[in-house]
Amino acid sequence: MYVPFDQLPDHARIWIYQADRTFTEEESDQISDRLRSFCEEWNAHRQPLNSSFDIQHDRFIILSVDEGVNAASGCSIDSSVAVIREIGQKFNVEMFNRLAQALIVDGDVQVKPLPIVKKELSEELISEDTKVFNNLVKNKAEFESAWVLPLTDSWLSRFVPVN
Repeated sequence: MYVPFDQLPDHARIWIYQADRTFTEEESDQISDRLRSFCEEWNAHRQPLNSSFDIQHDRFIILSVDEGVNAASGCSIDSSVAVIREIGQKFNVEMFNRLAQALIVDGDVQVKPLPIVKKELSEELISEDTKVFNNLVKNKAEFESAWVLPLTDSWLSRFVPVN
């Protein structure tokens, strides 16, 4: 069952999928339609999931389930991955590259391969204060408080050069 994203509780489970490019406005509209339809039908063991989605920065798809009502099962999670794969194929966009990191550089969201992030850190083109996206947040509260954070507060801090 679809629930507006802002009405989900803080404990709602979150999955974030990062596109390798920005979506056009038309693509975002079509993706929203597909995800709303998916959330309307999403279930676990024939029990409806109170679920929602959001598209942020025309690049991130955030899926969420209020597991306080019904918990997502392995099969239901598989079905959500399948719909994200379907979206990726339809719009020729990669949604599963875990070796690419999204950062905010000069006010723009950029996605860079990890070796480039390391290189740019060593060359001081980006810094420990550069904002990065933590796509591993687990729930809506973490999403709202720790999705975007300084690089030094993320797992990327291990790559900050020691002077």
